[in-house]
Amino acid sequence: MLFLKHLLRFILIFYFQILFFRTEFFSSIYIIPYIYFVFILWFPMKMNHILVYIISFAIGLFIDGITGTYGLHALACLIVSIYRNQFLLNIIRTKRELVNEEPSPSTLNSNFYSSYILVSSILHNVVIFIYYYCMNKDFIYYGIEFLCTTAFEIILILFLDLFRQKKIFY
Repeated sequence: MLFLKHLLRFILIFYFQILFFRTEFFSSIYIIPYIYFVFILWFPMKMNHILVYIISFAIGLFIDGITGTYGLHALACLIVSIYRNQFLLNIIRTKRELVNEEPSPSTLNSNFYSSYILVSSILHNVVIFIYYYCMNKDFIYYGIEFLCTTAFEIILILFLDLFRQKKIFY
């Protein structure tokens, strides 16, 4: 059942990522939201670290294959998964009863969860920002895009968490 839950979540997140968030509407307003990495953030806390790295790399390569970025998203996903594992390792050391839970505002303190989402989104977008900046050397454009995208992603992830907590969006 857990596998089916994650598979359904994977399909829904990637459906929205590929078909909805890659439209001209978002790119025309300085926002290119990447919400696929939330799939990595929602893995159970005690999941094997090596398995998280492998799945994160595979997710990144999948997105790279669609977007034609040749390893950019795989690197961003690996960095997010390294941060995820270190952050959750510190949480598990203090709260042993949360070992088998998924990270959420109800299982973690809301402040911890908000910082978890904030830093993960920033790390993911910094990798993408550095790549695009080095390719085009337009700091102001990509800086604005970085800030707008990060803010939109955080709001969107917290909104998705509301659905996930109400068991609407597994």
